[in-house]
Amino acid sequence: MEIVKFTLKEKNYVKITSIGTKSCFRGQKLAHKLFEKMIGEMKKEGVKDFRGETRATNYPMQKVFSDFDFRNVGTFKEYYDNPTEDALRYQLSI
Repeated sequence: MEIVKFTLKEKNYVKITSIGTKSCFRGQKLAHKLFEKMIGEMKKEGVKDFRGETRATNYPMQKVFSDFDFRNVGTFKEYYDNPTEDALRYQLSI
């Protein structure tokens, strides 16, 4: 099974736009496994920059970013709808 696939076009960075886990699979560190695979693939392809954001209230995803040494580099005000919420922006350079 292929977990991570990306292509490089105009910009030399990877951005995962959405990760979701069904409630019955939560707590199994699946996001951590995905990030490990993604970072390994990035290194092979020579990609050195990763960007992402998450809701200000999504503490589990903030923990994943933190566990992989991503830096919180800013906030996008009212980035999300339904409900309206800020996004925390993260970046990792390898």
